[in-house]
Amino acid sequence: MKKITILTFILLAISGLYAQQKYQHYTIKSGYIEYKVSGNSTGSRKMWWDDYGNKSRTESNITTVTKILGITNETKEETVNVTKKNQFWNANLVEKVYQTGIYDIEENLAFYENMTPAEKKAFEKQMLDQYGGSIIGKETIMGYECDIISVMGAKSWVYKGIALKTEASILGITITETAVKFDQNITVPAVKFEPYPGVKYEDIGKIEVPTTAPVTTSTEVNTSKPVQQTTTTPVLKCTYATFETIINSSKIPGYRMLSIKDNTTNYNAMFVGFTGALTILGTSKSELTKTTDLTLFESFNHNGKSHYYGDVPDGSAIIVSYPDKDLYIMYIFNPAKSKEDMLNITDKFGF
Repeated sequence: MKKITILTFILLAISGLYAQQKYQHYTIKSGYIEYKVSGNSTGSRKMWWDDYGNKSRTESNITTVTKILGITNETKEETVNVTKKNQFWNANLVEKVYQTGIYDIEENLAFYENMTPAEKKAFEKQMLDQYGGSIIGKETIMGYECDIISVMGAKSWVYKGIALKTEASILGITITETAVKFDQNITVPAVKFEPYPGVKYEDIGKIEVPTTAPVTTSTEVNTSKPVQQTTTTPVLKCTYATFETIINSSKIPGYRMLSIKDNTTNYNAMFVGFTGALTILGTSKSELTKTTDLTLFESFNHNGKSHYYGDVPDGSAIIVSYPDKDLYIMYIFNPAKSKEDMLNITDKFGF
């Protein structure tokens, strides 16, 4: 799946890096950086770039273990993502999904090129303010003085537009990426910017990249199709295909879907947005009550269906019963929202 480094567009704007016709992503012409990933995710991420970031390659090898309301999930990420200007090739070696396409970025950023320095500064501040972010200080990482940027529960230590360290925490999931090697202005072999070989790439066309992209709790953001996992012995009356179709067809303003999965006894999907995260768990009543005491929730009827509302660790949740599908959907919001705000969102899902 294609992913974009955390806070990319915000960090670029802060550093004044939307450059002229070719849009420099970094002020350093070429380099290599290797990160150690720790927390709920463990592993490594490596990135090579040239031409100020107009050519890049990112290799990720990461295992993530999460536990939400007693349900433990483990996911593995092994990806090779290559970008040349606005063309990308993404190889997901675990899911065997290979995609290529075009980032529709130059049109979206062209306005920045014509701004005066004062207008650029005002725009950069506006972007940061939009996410409730701020530059909270400076600190030296690997001998380099970095700005510390705090946005929506994530902090990045940024040197010349490059994050040398990032910490993020949401829904009790903590991820830290720390640079362990950082080489600047080196000669990067041209082969590094060739797509992962020996596979057939699906052309998914143009991907619109907004100038204000949602911030994620991972160091990257998906722009590919959701990962699909199937089970040979369905446990739930509602099929995964039905769950997936409903999730994919539900448009939630201000949110972007990160993942959707089949875990045999439950289905789950995760969204991130400007104001936090939304996790959706779909399961049967018998499975739900193994980990959740419904008597601790406020029960009420809404739109002809039984609902339950209450607090959960680090947030709030609404549970909706769909008896015709023998399905309970739990919507978990982090940070917590009011019941009314949550219903305005959960009503948009057509289960």
